Amino acid sequence: MFTRKLVVYGASGHGLAIGSHAEHAYAVSPLYEVVAYIDDFVGDTGNTLDGRPIIKFETWEKEYRHIPIIVSVGDPSARKMMTQRVQAAGGEFASLFVPNAAFPGISRKGRVA
Repeated sequence: MFTRKLVVYGASGHGLAIGSHAEHAYAVSPLYEVVAYIDDFVGDTGNTLDGRPIIKFETWEKEYRHIPIIVSVGDPSARKMMTQRVQAAGGEFASLFVPNAAFPGISRKGRVA
């Protein structure tokens, strides 16, 4: 069962990967339920990503501000601008960090080639 809600700022493939990780990487106990994705260009036009609405930042401010955000944009200058925008609006950030998390099958013992 999900314990917390999450909004992902970025409605691209990377945003989808972050949202999927938040919900499925920790199979025993998912960290978050993604409730929306933010896209400043195509938000609020009826589009969805993985069944969740794609909204504009202004909609997040009005309706979702109580829900933490993860900024999922790779470009450093864009990410900085988005982070500052969330902070200026009084938003909070979520984290996908889990101490002592185990990811079976992705680490290997032995020499690196």
